[in-house]
Amino acid sequence: MIFVVGTGRSATSTVARILDEQLEINMGGKREAGIWPMPRDGLGDTYEDIEFSTVNRKALDGDLDERGMHLELVRLGKERTEPWGTKCPAIAEFLPRYRVVFPTARWVWCQRSPSLVLRSLMRVRPAIPAATHKDMIADRLLALGCELPRGLYRTLEMHFSEPRSEAFIVDRLRLWLEMENP
Repeated sequence: MIFVVGTGRSATSTVARILDEQLEINMGGKREAGIWPMPRDGLGDTYEDIEFSTVNRKALDGDLDERGMHLELVRLGKERTEPWGTKCPAIAEFLPRYRVVFPTARWVWCQRSPSLVLRSLMRVRPAIPAATHKDMIADRLLALGCELPRGLYRTLEMHFSEPRSEAFIVDRLRLWLEMENP
């Protein structure tokens, strides 16, 4: 299983789309397979599995305790067939829980300059104050930097502060997927 993580607007949807459409990892990228019924920002498919996103949302809202979240994640993992993955920004908030439930998971960490992320967020979500966006970016970067497994086999860091061609992204992901577990 592969989890694509990063702050919002850091190319996570692009990476998830490439994994799904070109590298045959089921990322939940088809509307009938359970992603959000409508793109929330009007920019296309989000490649977020609605069931994982719902569990994360319930936990963030306090409607699901740690044990309940653990049980839901185990259930979702058992229902998926290999190879599969998902992209959900809120995973960053629960990385320790995800790592316990999915100890063999692999992670793609999409990184982009925080100033570029902030500018992009302000463009697509102008009603949300910049300070709120800044706090979210800082919280997610801290969680991801501290909690992701170390080692290239387990975690691929992809930097998107400069434009990357789709061919570059495909090649990098393909090479990483072909790596053997040390």
